[in-house]
Amino acid sequence: MGKKNKQAGAGRDQAHHSRQRQATDAFALQQAVRCHEAGLFDEAERRYQQILLTQPQHPQALLLLGFLYLGARRYAPAADATRRAVAANPQHPVAHCNLGMALLGTGRSDQAIGSFERAIALKPDYVEACNNLGLARQNLGDYADSVICFDRAIAWAPQLDAAWSNRGISLQKQGRHEEAVASFDRALAINPINGVACNNRGISLLALGRYEAALSDFRQAIELDAAYAEAFSNCGLALQTLERNEEAVASFDRALALNPDNSQAYSHRGMSLLRLGRLEDAVDSLNRALGAAPASVDVLNNRGIVFQHLGRLDEALACFHQALSLDPRRSKTLNNLGNVRRDMNEGEAALDCYAQALANDDGDTTVHLNAALCHLLLGDFKRGWPAFEWRWKTEKYRAARREFAAPLWLGAEDLTGRTILLHAEQGFGDTIQFCRYARCVAERGATVLLEVQAPLKSLMATLDGVSQVLAKGETLPEFDYHCPLMSLPLAFATELSTIPASGHYLSSDPGQQAQWHERLPATGKEPRIGIAWSGNPGFANDRNRSIPLANFARLFSTQAQFVSLQPSLRPGEREIFEANDKAVHCGDLLRDFSDTAALIDTMDLVIAVDTAVAHLAGALGKPVWVLLPYNNDWRWQLGREDSPWYPSARLFRQTRPGEWDETLARTAAALSANATQNQIG
Repeated sequence: MGKKNKQAGAGRDQAHHSRQRQATDAFALQQAVRCHEAGLFDEAERRYQQILLTQPQHPQALLLLGFLYLGARRYAPAADATRRAVAANPQHPVAHCNLGMALLGTGRSDQAIGSFERAIALKPDYVEACNNLGLARQNLGDYADSVICFDRAIAWAPQLDAAWSNRGISLQKQGRHEEAVASFDRALAINPINGVACNNRGISLLALGRYEAALSDFRQAIELDAAYAEAFSNCGLALQTLERNEEAVASFDRALALNPDNSQAYSHRGMSLLRLGRLEDAVDSLNRALGAAPASVDVLNNRGIVFQHLGRLDEALACFHQALSLDPRRSKTLNNLGNVRRDMNEGEAALDCYAQALANDDGDTTVHLNAALCHLLLGDFKRGWPAFEWRWKTEKYRAARREFAAPLWLGAEDLTGRTILLHAEQGFGDTIQFCRYARCVAERGATVLLEVQAPLKSLMATLDGVSQVLAKGETLPEFDYHCPLMSLPLAFATELSTIPASGHYLSSDPGQQAQWHERLPATGKEPRIGIAWSGNPGFANDRNRSIPLANFARLFSTQAQFVSLQPSLRPGEREIFEANDKAVHCGDLLRDFSDTAALIDTMDLVIAVDTAVAHLAGALGKPVWVLLPYNNDWRWQLGREDSPWYPSARLFRQTRPGEWDETLARTAAALSANATQNQIG
């Protein structure tokens, strides 16, 4: 009996000690939680660890310690603590969810999926686990399934803005930008200060071509978080797309001040600097981008493009080849490689690159257009003109496409007794070159309306076959068909041998010619030579096609009078004319192209780079020498000294990229030889 009582007493003592220890642990846990809630994280961690010294499998202490580590983004110890919490209580859904979050933080999304799925199995309406499962699948590129997870979270919690925002990202990654915008709209309706949703909506708006709206979103995201580096970078990209490149560079600079390792910001900054003509600065920016991301295909592509614009074609090739070694099927890279091959006058090699690009992405409209231009460059008009219609599907030209109630005419329909509108679509030179087809259209029995840029209107009144000339913006009469001017060669199935190029097809006004004769200094027996050495500085290839006047002026040593046919001068050029009594600038008196045409008709010869002046001289039948860059435009073909478009033209080509001195020397020698033989003009 006494022995029994002793054993019973021992049992009571053990129970008492157990209750006492539990009370102590509960108090210790309570104190740790209070520290945790008060933000005393180091003290809270110490207290959790103290509990675990006596009870290593204490489920709540492990769970809360893991939660503390998650809050501090200490994902590795968080994973260890929550894994032990799961082992201590496998039926606790929060433990499984927190383990999944820790695994996400350590980049183990594939393992995190299992944890989130177990949490949901234990608690089907566990919204946070559904949302996090979506994030794990999103990280693995499983965007379609991630949307299903976010939809499940939203079904349980329709006001969870994070789920709507995450859903938008997955839709965005699938290219479903309209749906993504709608999802971000829902997130922002719930939480207007969700800067991440604002930034991401801007990304989709940018992809949809809604550039101003995208810019507004990026700026709103920055207002919500002045240290949001990605939003500053995206803001720069929107400004770049809107051709506001000075502002874009400033925005990229802000992004880089916040995150100096942002390779994308450096890369995009380089492209804005390229568009501003600051090519050496662009190279520096892209070198920095490459330093931050040596294996970035996008950075290598952009760097190659800048080298191409600098005429450093071998370096451009090296960039594109390196990009292809990283991603052999990237259509953009193959297209860029083709462009460099084209600039090296390797037309067939360029076409091979374009064909490879289209084999990987047949819907790339820019590649189709570049292939078309290459066919035209090589004189393969049979393939070139039909493919040239791809221009209307490219981002560059899509917005410029005109939509009329009247159908498009491309040569099939009978025009007898019908009225057709022919309308300009690109630059002045293009309009001058292709307006020649108006007479061909009229010969089909049509009444021809011609709509052109306002500065060309009075000149085009001299064109045969046109019933009425209108300036863009003027009210159009009724018409039965329409055709863009640069689609007319397709309509007439033009080949090199059938280009309508007999003599001149534009004329100047004799009265205006007489006025110019009165204004210009007398030349005696010396010939009068019109000159145009540069074009619009905003033109993409202007750096290659234009010649500094200081270089061009070497021609002034010829016994002749030189007359500027350009409407404006660049800084420093007026002084060159003032210092040379053999050169006259008349640009201040040029009001439109009819004035320029009359001035050209007082010349014996025109020498011009590839600008509208060269086209106008050719259209007037005036002898014109065209100085072409190594990577000349398609319309001048390759390797020939004459032009099938302008019988009066003679072509002087660069023999090396960017090298004008040798070209000018040949031009000067030809001038001297012709002057000696009295054959100028």
